[in-house]
Amino acid sequence: MVELSGGEIAGIAIAGCWLLYIIVSGLMLRFGGKGFAKDCVLSQQLRESILIGHRGSKDEGYPENTILAFKRAIDVGVHVIELDVWLTKDRKIVVFHDGTFKRMCGGIDGHVNDLPFAELPPIVPSEGQSKEADGLRIPLFTEVLDLIPDTMGLIVEVKQDSEELNSMVYQLLQDHNRVSNGATCWFSLKKKINNKLQKYKDLPTICSVEELLITYVLYFLCILPFVKVDFQIFGMAADNVDAARIKDELKILPMWLCHVLNFFIGGRPSKLFMQPKLVDHFLRRGMCCWLLGVNEDVDIDVFPRLHATGALTDKPEWLRNELVKPEQKRKVSTAPAPNFV
Repeated sequence: MVELSGGEIAGIAIAGCWLLYIIVSGLMLRFGGKGFAKDCVLSQQLRESILIGHRGSKDEGYPENTILAFKRAIDVGVHVIELDVWLTKDRKIVVFHDGTFKRMCGGIDGHVNDLPFAELPPIVPSEGQSKEADGLRIPLFTEVLDLIPDTMGLIVEVKQDSEELNSMVYQLLQDHNRVSNGATCWFSLKKKINNKLQKYKDLPTICSVEELLITYVLYFLCILPFVKVDFQIFGMAADNVDAARIKDELKILPMWLCHVLNFFIGGRPSKLFMQPKLVDHFLRRGMCCWLLGVNEDVDIDVFPRLHATGALTDKPEWLRNELVKPEQKRKVSTAPAPNFV
């Protein structure tokens, strides 16, 4: 009979406990999760495939986040429209993506929240984009709310760390019946802002970048099945991930570490991030999982394999036409509107 030392017995016990933990967490990942759903539960309707227009119709002939871009998305028949909001100096909520005017307004210096609404510069269309008047100005949030049908979903990205902006956006959504009808969610890519938005319990949120990365860490450590999350929609980026983008999103990291992370998670789409089992687990929690940045053929191939419930795109007409082709396994939902609660 082989005699084992105390250290060997302890090692075997630890290994056994770890193996048991892996088995239990794997079973939880595969079959569990319903007990970890948040109060703001998503409807079955959002589990179907939906078409989401990024900044309206960002790359199909009209400047992003303009009235024309939103009209185009509505005409195409998207189920959800995504937009971005800022607060101007005179407390007007405007729909605009960048904090500065440089990219969209012909290289002009300045920041959105440093100017009153009446003094915001005009948008300069890119080559090939429409030059109609409604595409040359930064719209008010109220204008867009009046434009989008009540039956169409809405995603609001809050770009500014401002409790006042959060409160004003929420109030406008209430005034337009967009909280009670369950067809609206909001979020920020920054966890600090997302934490504040998550205090409004009747509006679902999408995960921030930090929450996204934490989720993957928990998933690969087999801890996720035992952890509650504060968001209701899991958004996975389909577009290219490289060191520069990692640095831009996680400024606290040194550049060398961004290159190391890029080695493991880089590419289009990132193979490390495309985890159907993770998606299935969140769906069992009553959540939604969206593939963000579906703008190329390779992204369409990933969409059905990932089991994602929705696709956010800069080119909604192109994506709709691609997804309804017979060879595609997932087709665009014909549901009139998503209901987030």
